[in-house]
Amino acid sequence: MMRQRSKRELWETTQPRYLKASKTEKQKILDEFTATTGYHRKYAIRILRHGYPRGQHKRRGKKPIYRGEVVVALEQIWEVYRRICSKRLHPFLPEGIRILNTTRGST
Repeated sequence: MMRQRSKRELWETTQPRYLKASKTEKQKILDEFTATTGYHRKYAIRILRHGYPRGQHKRRGKKPIYRGEVVVALEQIWEVYRRICSKRLHPFLPEGIRILNTTRGST
């Protein structure tokens, strides 16, 4: 199995030849390229015509809702209540915020 870097190097040398070739020559070039790289034929055609897809990967997971000081305050409250789960922590948040405000105001 070829490494990705080797496949890209092969693509760089093959693509200009492929684009200038006639239909019968393209078939031969495509057969060689797919045999060497192990790519599916349709994927190889797409790569040789348009190039490799650029790295447009979306970040997985949810976007963070809270940032900065809010996260610090939530973590402190969470520590006070011995790291209980969010469902159990939710009813205690108003009280935790009041406690946190009074301790910050007195320091």
